[in-house]
Amino acid sequence: MEPGKKPPADREYTPYQKGIIRRYYGNLDEIRLVRLENLLADLYLAGEGKKADRLWVKAVELLRDLGCARLRADYIERSRDLADLSEVVKEMASGRG
Repeated sequence: MEPGKKPPADREYTPYQKGIIRRYYGNLDEIRLVRLENLLADLYLAGEGKKADRLWVKAVELLRDLGCARLRADYIERSRDLADLSEVVKEMASGRG
């Protein structure tokens, strides 16, 4: 590291940058939900195979990050049923999940 430069963790942010960061983390659940909705569409198009396997891993990870009940997330991970995943996404979008 060059003398006089701070490592990224010690970086000072402008008030504008702090506002952007604060809003990002304030909306993180909504961002994750949109990502999960997009993954659902990608899973539908992916069918079977390695790509679908990677997408299912990401989808279950997002479910857990969004606070989905562990048993329900585990069930969806094992069954890989798009209808069940779709139902959970719909519930989360309406605020019940």
